[in-house]
Amino acid sequence: MTEVVLNFQVDGMIDQVPMFVVADLGSRGTLEEVRLYCHSSFVPGLTPYRRPLFTPAHRS
Repeated sequence: MTEVVLNFQVDGMIDQVPMFVVADLGSRGTLEEVRLYCHSSFVPGLTPYRRPLFTPAHRS
């Protein structure tokens, strides 16, 4: 787990959103899953949604 700050540009202004990144490693050091978490107060109107962004290469 690590902590990052992402910059989002909305209406010409940059908003910084602190997030936690959690990565699950598979066998032999492969990357199984990555999750980003932030507090809802940083992104008003955010709808929690979980969808895989990629399929791990060892599952293809």
